[in-house]
Amino acid sequence: APSVSHAQQPDAIRLKPMYPNPFNPTTLVEFELPRPSRLRLVIYNALGQQVRVLAAGQFREGIHRLRWDGTDQFGNQLPTGMYFIRLSTKTGIQRTRSVLLLR
Repeated sequence: APSVSHAQQPDAIRLKPMYPNPFNPTTLVEFELPRPSRLRLVIYNALGQQVRVLAAGQFREGIHRLRWDGTDQFGNQLPTGMYFIRLSTKTGIQRTRSVLLLR
């Protein structure tokens, strides 16, 4: 039987590419959940340091859209560079996307 990649499964959690990318001043983070899920959306810099928790908690099934304005947890503007957004669930699923912030 042919194998099905995880991305093609209809019940897979999807983290879509950020748009626009590169961005300034904001980028759209969009993800899709096949069922209600408890998750965290965390932004890391190129060194792997956590700079912002964009969302944490219970989300209903469906499509969710959040904006990130290039600031850290304290509202400070972050410098130009590559950033990574990671969606992780309580069940251990992880999805990661990269985005370039241009100041």
